[in-house]
Amino acid sequence: MRILLTTDSYLPVISGVTTVVHNLGLEFEKMGHTVKIIAPIKFTNKNQNSIGSPSVLGITSIKNPIRTDHYIPFPSYRDMEKKIVTFAPDVIHCHSPGPIGLIALLIARKKHIPMISSCHGVPGYIISYFPYLPKPITALLHSALWKYYRWFFNSQLHIVAPSEFIKSTLQQHGVKTPITEIPMWIEMPQTNDSKSKTTIRQQWNIPEDAYVFLYFGRLDWDKNLLKLLTAFKKIKRSPQREKIPYLLFAGKGRQGSLLQKFANENKLANVQIKEQFLTSKEVGQIFSLSDAFVMPGQYEAQSIVTLQALTHNLPVILANDGALPEIAHRFPDRSCLFKTRNAKDLATTMVTLMNTPKPPPLDTAIFNTYYKKTLILTTYISLFRSLPPKPFF
Repeated sequence: MRILLTTDSYLPVISGVTTVVHNLGLEFEKMGHTVKIIAPIKFTNKNQNSIGSPSVLGITSIKNPIRTDHYIPFPSYRDMEKKIVTFAPDVIHCHSPGPIGLIALLIARKKHIPMISSCHGVPGYIISYFPYLPKPITALLHSALWKYYRWFFNSQLHIVAPSEFIKSTLQQHGVKTPITEIPMWIEMPQTNDSKSKTTIRQQWNIPEDAYVFLYFGRLDWDKNLLKLLTAFKKIKRSPQREKIPYLLFAGKGRQGSLLQKFANENKLANVQIKEQFLTSKEVGQIFSLSDAFVMPGQYEAQSIVTLQALTHNLPVILANDGALPEIAHRFPDRSCLFKTRNAKDLATTMVTLMNTPKPPPLDTAIFNTYYKKTLILTTYISLFRSLPPKPFF
């Protein structure tokens, strides 16, 4: 098949959407399909039509003032139409309902190309980037965004949702298009680093007798990271407790300096904020040196990183919101839920976990029933081939 993926966010930006789009493109190519991606690239590279593999058809863009590591695309209808007609896809798979996705929809209708769309987030996630807006403005923005989402997703032949949370939320807000739940696959980690946990902790300047809570991902508003720091502040070291509580943040985002300022002002010595992109080796190291993973975000569409933490046999502490309760339901022996945005309850949960024996190794057979790559890729191709090759408006 000739598969066209469209997205308003792509590499080198690191996010759940870019991870899904890039890896889908790579795996579809390995399966023998021809893939191109329409995505924003830097303004200075607007004429570049191929960036690595899979091939990217670049759209002119400028820096996003809200998320400075992202770019806002300014697609031309004529330019996108030329790109799409030249490639002549059998199917268009949209991953963002923004400018690129909107023009792709209009062209798909005009040229009678089957089009489906994945939904990777809901309007509440977008609004979380404007925490200081007055509530009446927030309510109006929320309503307007849902009106657009309803129209956009009801204009598709089919929708892919990474979780039951996304599927049910769309349906509750009036989306009638058929929805199939297809998560991003998660592969078991490769154990290439032979260094001991003690040695890795020394490299990261973490005490050997620490109980390390890890947060890894974007350092942004929607993740509720200040609540995590506030909860950690409430944890007092007990003479009866063998381990010292320690909190490690790793990732990039707009809140890195704010988190560091909070830690400094509250004299939280056992907090380390590693504000940088990590290599795959470093990612393996932070999972290896940690004792538990914490995800306080309330708008998680799937939470790929939480699932990665599970594959490293870490117990996880999760906000009781978004898609996170689904993970806790599937893996109850290694998941703890806390009341979303409630620092006191989060602190209590963290202390409880510190005093709980480590869970047994992850049952990979159960895990693979949900997140096996071959099963997920086969489901995608079957869905593409089931689409009617005719106008859908």
